[in-house]
Amino acid sequence: MLKMFSSSGGFNRSVLPSALAGSWYPGDSSPLRRMIEQGLASLPAASPPAQAPNLLILPHAGYVYSLSCALHGIREVLQQDFSRVILLAPSHRRHLPNQVCAAAAAGVQTPLGESPLDQEGARQIDRLFSLKFSDDIHLGEHAAQIQYPLIQYALPKAKILPLIIGAMQPEPLRAAAKAIKSVWNEDTLLIISSDFTHYGENFGYRPFSERHQERVREMDLQAFALLQKQDSAAFLAFMAKSGATICGHYALALMLCMLDGDAGLRLLHYCNSADSPAEDSFVCYLSAAAYLPRKN
Repeated sequence: MLKMFSSSGGFNRSVLPSALAGSWYPGDSSPLRRMIEQGLASLPAASPPAQAPNLLILPHAGYVYSLSCALHGIREVLQQDFSRVILLAPSHRRHLPNQVCAAAAAGVQTPLGESPLDQEGARQIDRLFSLKFSDDIHLGEHAAQIQYPLIQYALPKAKILPLIIGAMQPEPLRAAAKAIKSVWNEDTLLIISSDFTHYGENFGYRPFSERHQERVREMDLQAFALLQKQDSAAFLAFMAKSGATICGHYALALMLCMLDGDAGLRLLHYCNSADSPAEDSFVCYLSAAAYLPRKN
């Protein structure tokens, strides 16, 4: 149920409901929590990292498609002491040229409960890079909403600062990155929400005549290698040349501009939504983790 909702300018005290509960993931707390817990239990064993990451890249499809991939990242931050999560997500439905959109609301609601939004963090960013404020955009953006239950499960006490990233030219991209980086401290986890290549006629992208899944995997891993090199210009040039349909590429490029040292980005898992090796229409998912020392 929507509480005190208003999408007028400035901050408000409303709580944004989930637009995905009951469709993209279960609509009730118990089956949703059980789905996450069973997904974590089914992951292959892995040694815990020497340093818990403070940066994750996670996919954002419905949980039946990408939850398992996302949980490879989520398990690395379970019960860590982050008090805030900055969430960078692409805009799928609204054209936001050189804009970053924050929510005006005070909280978000999912079947797992209510989480506060970090209005003060958004205010600090807005002083350095003028933000657009729209609860309507946030209500309609699945790339942000799909992450909220996972954040609530892993870090139940954390505030969330969700930011929807539009198509960015280099100069505003760097300016936005500088502003967001100013609030990325040692108590903050940074999450970038992005699927990787969307392939097939349904997505208007089918450049290969054979070995579709193999070729797309090769291309996605080339893009990921550029992320590991932390070269924003080279990554965006690769996107332009290849035409790769990585929906969060501006959010990923912004992330690269925020990195002021070697973050050691690690690939945790890669997969796609295909039901068979021969299928030629699918979406690819990737989870990754990194750590870059921050100061308060």
